[in-house]
Amino acid sequence: MSNNSKIDFAAHTFQIALLSGLDKYADVCVITSPLVRVNKSVRKEFIGYDFSHKGATEFCDRYVGTKNSFFLKFYELIRVRRTLKERLNSDPNAKVIVYSLKSTFLLALAFVGIPVKKSCVIIPDLPEYMSGNRSLLYRIAKRIDRTIINACLKKIDTFVLFSPYMASKLPLHKKPWIHIEGIYKKNVGFEFIKDEHKVLLYTGGISVRYGVFDLIEAFNRIPDSDYRLWLCGECGNLQMLNDYIKIDDRITYFGIVDKDKITELQTKATLLVNPRHSKDKFTRYSFPSKTLEYLASGTPTVMCKLPAMPDEYLPYLFIFEDETIEGYTRKIVEICSMPMEYLTEFGHRASAFILENKNEMIQAKKIINLLCE
Repeated sequence: MSNNSKIDFAAHTFQIALLSGLDKYADVCVITSPLVRVNKSVRKEFIGYDFSHKGATEFCDRYVGTKNSFFLKFYELIRVRRTLKERLNSDPNAKVIVYSLKSTFLLALAFVGIPVKKSCVIIPDLPEYMSGNRSLLYRIAKRIDRTIINACLKKIDTFVLFSPYMASKLPLHKKPWIHIEGIYKKNVGFEFIKDEHKVLLYTGGISVRYGVFDLIEAFNRIPDSDYRLWLCGECGNLQMLNDYIKIDDRITYFGIVDKDKITELQTKATLLVNPRHSKDKFTRYSFPSKTLEYLASGTPTVMCKLPAMPDEYLPYLFIFEDETIEGYTRKIVEICSMPMEYLTEFGHRASAFILENKNEMIQAKKIINLLCE
């Protein structure tokens, strides 16, 4: 869809894994909407249609339409509410799960007009920490949006939080909630031979906010010509990245790539890196989905000890104890100097931990149990 919108790959991956898990325990009906920003260069209306996320012949899921206009959110709200009401009328015992703090979906549920047996909202991030934009207009808009969200949350029965610290920022009113860091759904993969060089790989948003340029600078300070740095994802500071690439030809930027390409690169790499700093306030209220993906890949991972990370992850990770650029450089060289046999075994243990404890059936079962209490 050419609408100047960008797919949130982390959210999409989680939603696919969630549906896969929930389908094992219940009949699930999906209501979703297009990701559209108002833009004169794209068509004026997106027509809704029925589909099935299971690939079956009965199309009970609904992709609601919307209009590309100033009233986009209003159209979305009306159409989501209408579809939700139809589904609830056909099954009065249905329970409703809302993914993320999206105000239009929460408003549609709050004003659906008929009783809902039980509701749950899954909260991967808090809106006020999802962007580094600190402009006055943006902050005012977010404050208004958050006021609407908080009012809607008072009508929600249960909550799934990606960080336990979120509980202090939300109007939960002692209602039941659980903490899960995410869901990993295993995909059919291919075996790739490790690259001949010592390869560091980062996938995700490439920005100063996420510590990626600290990683790039730390890598640049490693004089060994046997090292390589591979980067994938949307870059909000492209000129800065290109400046580094010009002075260090060991750095490769792949741009935005698909899941299969990421899997290939993760398998070929020596070390997966998440340079996000633990001291930044927003890290308390989220859990990077790449943590599960990195660990599940079988390639060792190094990252900071983020506040929302349970201690059970620590035996399967290398940790940046010193979160300075110099500390990043020292730790990376230390790990890449370890015997490959040790690194391989370390990565395999981490993969087994994720596949056995964070898979879609186990995590979805926790949500089902929450809704059935």
